[in-house]
Amino acid sequence: MRSSLGNLRDGLMRSIHRLAAELYSGNVHFVLELVQNADDNAYAPGVLPTLRIVARREQIVFENNEVGFAERNVLAICSMGESTKQASDAGYIGNKGIGFKSVFKLTTTPEVHSRDYHIRFDSADGGGLGYIVPKPVAAPAGWDASNGTAWLGSGLGLGLGLEP
Repeated sequence: MRSSLGNLRDGLMRSIHRLAAELYSGNVHFVLELVQNADDNAYAPGVLPTLRIVARREQIVFENNEVGFAERNVLAICSMGESTKQASDAGYIGNKGIGFKSVFKLTTTPEVHSRDYHIRFDSADGGGLGYIVPKPVAAPAGWDASNGTAWLGSGLGLGLGLEP
């Protein structure tokens, strides 16, 4: 029984890794995905949608003033093919439920901070389960849960030529 479960887990992890690598072969596709997510987000009435990108040598941060994640959004980025958006939803670009996985081309440990959700994925952890099973992390210093959502990529795997 353990052997069978291990084989299923290994097969799932190979599939996730291969799917992400083949769909998002470009090293900077994650930028398009995160901009697309910002475009698809919900915003409070009267709020001008804003996406701020801060890039440094060892970290890149995407901050967005959306209303923030609900539990269903967290569950969606922890899965494959479980988007909270439907192909028929007017105005939405993404809907396949795999776009977030493109960030693993940049970093093995992406973090998402939204409302009171603070999670980190680690693709090198848990025999590959780190692609879909996050761990809780502390909120960034000065975090205000009403400020929307921030995605952080640290220990960057790309030579982006960024200054400190």
